[in-house]
Order: sequence, then structure tokens, then C-alpha cells
Amino acid sequence: MRGQVTGARSSTRMEIMAFITAIAATPSEVSITLYTDSQNVIDAYDDLVKKAEDKSERRKMRANFWAEWGAARAICTERKGKLTIHKVKGHSGDSGNDAADQAAHEGTRADKIHLNPEDSQEYSWLPYVEDVRITGDLRKTVEKIHQTRAEVAWSCLASTQEAQCDGSEVDWKVSLGVIHGSNIFKSRVTSMADSHSRSYRIKALAGMLPTAREQHRRQPELYTSEKCPACQDAIETNNHVWECTKTAQARNSILAEVKQRWREEINIATDHQIPKDVEYISNELFEPERDTDLISGLTKSLILRGAIPKAWTSATEWITGSKARMRTVIGRIMEIITT
Repeated sequence: MRGQVTGARSSTRMEIMAFITAIAATPSEVSITLYTDSQNVIDAYDDLVKKAEDKSERRKMRANFWAEWGAARAICTERKGKLTIHKVKGHSGDSGNDAADQAAHEGTRADKIHLNPEDSQEYSWLPYVEDVRITGDLRKTVEKIHQTRAEVAWSCLASTQEAQCDGSEVDWKVSLGVIHGSNIFKSRVTSMADSHSRSYRIKALAGMLPTAREQHRRQPELYTSEKCPACQDAIETNNHVWECTKTAQARNSILAEVKQRWREEINIATDHQIPKDVEYISNELFEPERDTDLISGLTKSLILRGAIPKAWTSATEWITGSKARMRTVIGRIMEIITT
């Protein structure tokens, strides 16, 4: 028996469909002994079919290939014969397993095999996204869809695109990862302080701070001036916030503190074994390039907004020998900038 399974590419799904087809094609009163090299199929059969009565409907539908296992439960419930499954080692010279592998290759040219929800006792419908059936956890899939839409919408903002154009040397993955600060967001419960901190980091990085110009545009009767409250000269835009001459000393002080904190964190991570090297590397990473306003390839303003240079992350990971330790060190120095 050969057949072609279409849809999402997954070797496990192919094996499950082969498992279901073999049982469905055998008379229900006949006992069956199945041999498979898939431990995933065996474990899922034990958990989702043999112990199905112990599982809630929510638990069943959170399993990968929940519709397939629903069909397997329906078929196995109607069977009168005994079903036994044995594990064989794949690619070990087993004649039956080798024949099954050959049949699988030939099955790519055979008729299609698919589930019919109308015949299902548990599920009368199957969800699709652009003609591709959702085979995994529905809740996680919907969350991922909304998350992806939000990421695309954010990336299409003019301010975000401007930052990306100016920041080819930005490590965006780490920059976005430290938005939560030291308090990683793992639940739906947060504090007002955490919410305000995250809001500031996101708005600063995306160039969406409530500047005097923006406030005046929204409520001109309340905010009568667009001028920067520090210099009282230029219009306060998101760019001016990081370039105002009156706050230059404060910005330089923040960057100097970041450099010193990085040295301290790296010396602790290396047990103070390479202090001279750490001092030299810190000067290379955190001091402006000659006759420019660039630090590790990025402008000071972009760094102060929360963008992390690739040079910082790569050097920190190389010295500490771990991505986890790198993220810890970078997270701590960025707290100085974003708080």
C-alpha cells in the first residue's frame, strides 16, 4: 500500500498517516502487529490513544497532529482485534523497514491520502491558513500569527525603517531582547513600573517618544510650544532629544558609565585574569571613532535610543564564551542607558 501525504512537510506526520492507513485498511476483527522505527509515533500512540480517557479535549488539541490522532482514536476504538506495536531500529538492515522506506519513496507518485473531517467523531472541521492545514497547537499558532502581524506592522513604521537604514551594525535580536530589562516578561501579570519601562524602551528605539513637537501637534491648546525645554532654541523632535547641545554632557556621562560597567562585568566574568586586555577592548568598543560621532559603527544617538552594536555583542560573547553570559552583561549595561 502506497500513498502521498500533502500539506505541511513533516516526517512525523507521514509516519502517523502510514500508521492510521495500515490500521484502517485491516479488518477490525483481525489482530495487528505493527513495526515502526518512529519512537515519536509509539510515544504519541501510548499518550493520546491508549490513555485518551485521561486527557481533556484541550490537552488532546494541544498535541502536534491532533486531527490525525483523533482519527487514530476513532479507528482504534472500533477495532475488535488486538493492536501491538514494536520498535525497530531504522537503517539497520531490517528487511521490513527497508521495504517500508522504499515504498515511502515510491509513494511520492501515488494517490493522495487525506483526512475527511466529515467522518470524524471528534472534529467536524479542520483549520487552514492559506490552504495549509494547522497541525499543531491552535492556541500557539494563533498567537504566532498575531505576533508576526505585529512584527511586520512595527517593521513598516517609518521610524523603524529609518533606524534600520541607519543601523546596519545593530544587533536587532539582542536589542529587542533586552526591552524587558532584568524582569523578563513571562506571564500576563506585570507592574506599572515595568510597563512604563518597557513602553519607554520601545518608544525610544522606534523613535516614538512624546516630544514637544508631537505634544503640540496633538494638544496645541495645552502644549503651546514645540521648542526643546532644555535649549529653548530648536524644535524638539525624536532626533533632537539625542542631539541637543544642552544635554551633551549628560549623554557623554551615560556612555562613560556604560563603558565602566562593561569593564567591571567582564572582569568579573573572566575572574580579573585579563584586565589590560579588557581595558584595551573597552576603548575600542566604547570610544568614538576618530573625527566622527560613531561608536562601534553606530551613532551615539542610536545607541542611546537602545540599539546595541554587533561589535558589543560579538566581543562580549567571545570573551565570556557564552551567549547567555553575553546577554546578561549586555542587559546590565543597557539598564544604564534605558532607565
